[in-house]
Amino acid sequence: MHSRLPALVLVVTALSIAGCGGSGKASSSSSSASSTDAGSTGAGTASTAATAPASPTIASGTPLSRSRLIAKADAICQRLSAELSASPTISTKQELIAAASRRTALEQAALAELSKLTPPGSMAHDYQQLLAGRQTVIEDLKKLGEDTATGNTRAEDAVYASSASVIRQMAATAQRNGFKYCAKLG
Repeated sequence: MHSRLPALVLVVTALSIAGCGGSGKASSSSSSASSTDAGSTGAGTASTAATAPASPTIASGTPLSRSRLIAKADAICQRLSAELSASPTISTKQELIAAASRRTALEQAALAELSKLTPPGSMAHDYQQLLAGRQTVIEDLKKLGEDTATGNTRAEDAVYASSASVIRQMAATAQRNGFKYCAKLG
């Protein structure tokens, strides 16, 4: 565990500062792949079960303008980033497990807020990918906490690979659509 802790902290930190983002759909209990508009592919989190969480849905209602959506979503992402930056330094396995749980809760709250925004039609597909990517990050954080608690280092490797791919896709999709804070990775 001692040699894995720095890498584990890096992944949790990277996941936590991903802000809003891209594409991909997976869970801690499924293997899947998804693609963005640009055609890149990201691996989902690998595991042995065969169920996947439902992808978050975009709110129905009057669509926001492009600039209004970006402003509202970026405000949510900026606040999430500030909350995650306030996290204490992680130096033990127990602290890492607690941080993964806290960060999962913060990510879920941000996803709930982001899901209430209705994008303009021209951004609907990418915005749905942003929400699906955030759901993947949440599932990866949950899995990371579980794997750390059980000492399952083989499963952690799959989480690392999935998370890195999803985070890159999230940033690319967010940047392509003009998001500032939702595209930052740290």
